[in-house]
Amino acid sequence: AYCTANPGSEYAVFFPDGGNVLLDVSAVEEKTLTVRWMAIRKSAWIGEAEAIKREGEGRVRLQTPGEEGYWTAVVG
Repeated sequence: AYCTANPGSEYAVFFPDGGNVLLDVSAVEEKTLTVRWMAIRKSAWIGEAEAIKREGEGRVRLQTPGEEGYWTAVVG
């Protein structure tokens, strides 16, 4: 996966073939974060933004909605 970020504010993670990652969001002061997914090949957002919980040490796990395909997660 590839990430571009404005640390402490927003993160965009691109998955070229599905999968999952642990994203370091320790710079974010808010306790509640949201994630929104885009299916790149369809150029469509999938559902609404969802609240996500941090795992230990200021990280969140991102798991793509599908096992394959191009996906982008926007976290903020």
